[in-house]
Amino acid sequence: MAATCKQRVYVRGSYVPFEEDETHEFKGHREIAPEDTPPWAFRHPTESQSRKAISRNLNAFLNTGLGGVVYCGVDDRGRVLGLHLTRYQKDHMLLSVRCLLMRYRPAVPSARYRVTFVPVVSSAEVDDPPAEFAYDVSRRSKQHLVATSHYCWCDADARARSVSGIIPLSYVIEIEILPWADRDKALHPFYLTESGQCYVRRQASIMPSKVRANIGKFLDVSEAFGSAGLNGRQYELDSDDSEDSWDAEYQPEHRLVASLSDGAAVV
Repeated sequence: MAATCKQRVYVRGSYVPFEEDETHEFKGHREIAPEDTPPWAFRHPTESQSRKAISRNLNAFLNTGLGGVVYCGVDDRGRVLGLHLTRYQKDHMLLSVRCLLMRYRPAVPSARYRVTFVPVVSSAEVDDPPAEFAYDVSRRSKQHLVATSHYCWCDADARARSVSGIIPLSYVIEIEILPWADRDKALHPFYLTESGQCYVRRQASIMPSKVRANIGKFLDVSEAFGSAGLNGRQYELDSDDSEDSWDAEYQPEHRLVASLSDGAAVV
């Protein structure tokens, strides 16, 4: 009789068996791009941020070449808290990550990263995790408002569910940058963030890279990666390496509207 594959879960309140280091980063929030950071996260009068977007960490993992994982829903001490997410909010997160990495220079191929939603459960639920609440499949094709601190419709939907007593399941969002594996090229590519910055990972810290000023000497962005990035005001991702295809268009105030065109599955 074939063995049944057990679903991977995190136990709420437990501690992960590793610390922040060169390939692991803990985040207690899910703000992917700088535009996602709410106004109240800025300290006055210095305007320094009390928390920073995940973009810097992803960029550092890419530029170090070793890859790494950002764990959203795990605090700085490694304690599992989890983030409550509906199916629509999970779609929103996937789109946010894809939108961000498409804005990098060069755009990051979908084969270089993956997003996984791992349920957070109580110790009594480990062997029998609760099932996700029912949802309307047709609503997964709705556009989402990303790259902004304003609430999207999926957030309003989640709040309405909570008010009525339907609390979404909790997850740790694992955003993984895969190691550079093209041995035919001596040097892995360097990426600039959506704001033109370049970071590298050193132990559990990130720091600006001096390669930013000379990045043009290392690779020709347009020839190495084609024209997959932004093209005027609209761009489309349609990769053979991904089950998801979507269209996006810039809106005023740097808001981006995006949708999963085919309601593809999210892990």
